[in-house]
Amino acid sequence: MSTPLKVAYLGNYGEHNTESHVARALEYNGHEVIRVQENTPTSFDSITQECGDVDFVLWTRTGWDWNHVFGSKDGDAIAHARQYRMLDWLRRRHIPSVAFHLDRWVDLDREYQLAAEPFFSCDLVITADGGDDDRFKALGINHYWMPPGVSRAECEPGMFRDEFHSKLAFVGSWQGHYHKEHQHRFELVEWLRKNFKRDCAFWPKEGQPAVRGAVLRDLYASVDVVIGDSCFAGSPKGAYYWSDRIPETLGRGGFLIHPYVDGLGRQFNLLEHDEPVTYDAGHLAVWDAGDWEALGDLIEWSLGSPDERRATARRGREHVLQHHTYEVRVQQLVELLTERELLK
Repeated sequence: MSTPLKVAYLGNYGEHNTESHVARALEYNGHEVIRVQENTPTSFDSITQECGDVDFVLWTRTGWDWNHVFGSKDGDAIAHARQYRMLDWLRRRHIPSVAFHLDRWVDLDREYQLAAEPFFSCDLVITADGGDDDRFKALGINHYWMPPGVSRAECEPGMFRDEFHSKLAFVGSWQGHYHKEHQHRFELVEWLRKNFKRDCAFWPKEGQPAVRGAVLRDLYASVDVVIGDSCFAGSPKGAYYWSDRIPETLGRGGFLIHPYVDGLGRQFNLLEHDEPVTYDAGHLAVWDAGDWEALGDLIEWSLGSPDERRATARRGREHVLQHHTYEVRVQQLVELLTERELLK
């Protein structure tokens, strides 16, 4: 356990928001957290007025309508000016600023934000963009890669519920509103519908909000096999990036089949379709995106081996608890700040 620190955390707080999970993880690890809600007219000024004694400022960004927040058509300019003023104030007092958002920017429509948003001018920028350090370096961004995580509090097995039971389930965007970066999402959904019909359930149900919290735990406890996906899966662009669906599913005890991604095997033990499926060491199963025959074989293996499947799910959950919770991520963050001599 590291020395307790005082952290001002700027972000959007809600029941299932990343910021809420990360703030609780910091507190779980013994640190003091000052929560600052990002989308208020005074949020950035409050950092400079009330947080002069913190060890560092953590910032998780949300894309707000700043015109609405400030009641002005110049809202973006006002927000950016206050953000830069905050960062300058922190630097003059040698208080490190850390941008922390375990999602992807490179090769997405929002990549322009890397050069346009003050968020990416923090002393340290941590995202889930793996394999893209040269792109960040070219923009003068001090970038560090961390894979996504899950709140330890969410890593509890759920209860079996008949209304959630199915052989297969896909959890995520499936109703035709796909980001173009999900190269195989449409084909995957249609293939599952065609080949498994009523045996595959899709969540959330049409017109319903995303499944979260205890309901999601119960869902994974009631499904035999979860089918996952990540943007750019199967493309060289996807190296070292995967959705938080992996730790979210495994941490809750679900058995997951996910497209292979370069780098995934450095973080998890993988069961691969072209190897004998012994289930004696893996954390999740993978297939090559677009190879539908291989996916079909892997599903049949998984459904036909319930004991081995459950053992794999147990190993996956234990592995996530040890290596991929937000409690682990914030400890890695503090170690990184110490290693780079950014803390006073």
